[in-house]
Parts: sequence; structure tokens; C-alpha cells
Amino acid sequence: DGIVELAGIAKEAGADAITAINTFGPVFDFRIGSDGTPGRIVGAQGAKGGLSGSAVFHMALTDVAEISRQINIPVLASGGVMNAERAVKMIMAGASLVQLYTVLHEKGINAPAALSRLTREMLSYMEQHNISQIADVKGVALPLMERSTELKPRIPLVNVLGCIGCNACVRVCLPGAFQEIEADNRAGHAVAIDQDSCVGCGHCISECPVTDVLTLPPE
Repeated sequence: DGIVELAGIAKEAGADAITAINTFGPVFDFRIGSDGTPGRIVGAQGAKGGLSGSAVFHMALTDVAEISRQINIPVLASGGVMNAERAVKMIMAGASLVQLYTVLHEKGINAPAALSRLTREMLSYMEQHNISQIADVKGVALPLMERSTELKPRIPLVNVLGCIGCNACVRVCLPGAFQEIEADNRAGHAVAIDQDSCVGCGHCISECPVTDVLTLPPE
């Protein structure tokens, strides 16, 4: 709520847009030497520095969405955008522009080639998901934030024919809700979910490498 309030104050003061959230910090870290002694790895005073890259993406995505939803002002999204999907997520969360930094900074002098690769990845992602113009999907995810929280777990649906039998879902399911079953697909087997064991955490959906094999049922 604090960042939304600040965004509102900035708008009232005449700001044309808001950048959110960039680097988070200051944060403290240190290395442990071969002798077990802690030592500084950040040269700034107090051995504190800024946290950026993948670690801040979901904080950035949340803040971009909340500002876009509550404050009528363009939002420039930054923080952990490492690939095309994350760039699209920022746009779907309401961003008007997306900044890339860490993903390019890591490449050093090879950053221009990395930017070209990301551009191709973005065009490929849009084609794969039938997005003709990126502006068409701006803010489409914001209604998700309006939906009420359900206490009853929503059990994912399994597209048996699309399952490739990799068992990625099985490995990450702590309640052990998955079981292998025979199936008439390429792998010859698929997975089924025990309705009583599943807690609805959604980890299996994020780990599945094939789109739309594991999905939540309609609300």
C-alpha cells in the first residue's frame, strides 16, 4: 500500500509516469572465506547494496499491478525481467513500458547480442500465444486481483493426452498427490491427482514444461 500511496502523491505533484520498482534495498550480504571468516563483497558503506534481478521480480510485478489498478498513470516496469514471458507479464499487469537491466548487465560487452536474442524471443512468444500487438494485452491480468480468495483448494485439471510423462509435477508435490497412470499418449503414461491429498498450491502448474497440461478449473 505504501508504494501505491507514493505513486498517488507523485501523480498529484505532476509526475507523468511512475517507475516501479527497480533495485530493492539496501540489503546486507557477505562471503565466507576458506578459513570460515565472513568478509565483505559489497564495497558500499556498511557492506550493504541493492538487490536486483530475478529475486525482485514478483515484488515488482505486484507493485506494478497495484499501481496500475489504483492510480491512473503510466507505469514503467523494472525488476527481474529476465525473459520474454516476464516482459509480457509486466504488460499484462498494466505496465506501459518494460525495462531490462540485469539480464543485459550479466552479459557485459555482449549485451547487444543478448538484447537481439530477447527481441527474437519476444516476437516468438507473441506469435506462439497469438498476440498481434503487445498493447492488446496491457492490463488483462488485473481482474485476477479482484477475485476473492477461496479456502477450498482448487485441484488442477490434467490434460492426459498432452502429458509427456516427465514427472516434473511428481517431484515437486510435497503432499504426494500425484500418481502415474497408463495413458494413450506419446509417453504411454500420464499422471492423476488424488483429490483428497492435493492442497491446491499450484507448484505443479508452474513446473510443468508443457503449456495447458495442468490447469486450474474454471471459477
